[in-house]
Amino acid sequence: MGQVDPKFNFDFDVIEKGTYAFFIKETNVESEGEGKKSGKRYWARCVVEGGDQDGLSHLESFFEKTKDDFSFSKMAGFLYKVGMLKTLGKVDTSIFLSPEFEERFKKQLPGKKLGAKIGHQTKDKDGKALDNVRSTMQAYYTYDEVKAILGKKGTTKSAEAAPTATSAPEPAKPAPNPLWD
Repeated sequence: MGQVDPKFNFDFDVIEKGTYAFFIKETNVESEGEGKKSGKRYWARCVVEGGDQDGLSHLESFFEKTKDDFSFSKMAGFLYKVGMLKTLGKVDTSIFLSPEFEERFKKQLPGKKLGAKIGHQTKDKDGKALDNVRSTMQAYYTYDEVKAILGKKGTTKSAEAAPTATSAPEPAKPAPNPLWD
């Protein structure tokens, strides 16, 4: 065991609904915990850049084991929008489980920028009301895309509905490993 300092305030940031620019402050990959069925957890702490929500953070998590690999497909979209995933198309999820990918996830993502549309989660997966509202990323944008969305008036937040996240055309042939050369 170790020593800890008493903590008196441990609320999570709740970012207002809207579209924001973020930078990735830190990342990690956690092993499957005892009693957990979701496998490894990959997370990125994303911090709002500018505006009245400046400095508030959101922890975006991706899990190894989800129905139809939903979480890995979400992570692939996230990685594409920050520029770590180089091509679109099918991605072999075994890449995400390699030690090389885990190291790159932890070392290459901090400092990268992206945009996201923030919504709120008010119920759990069974429809039961949550005690505390949570911020959720509902769409990912490249940093250039979010700047175009927000840039009309030089703002850093858009409460209006943002356009659907754009995607590049699918490549003719997917690369064997779309994450690095």
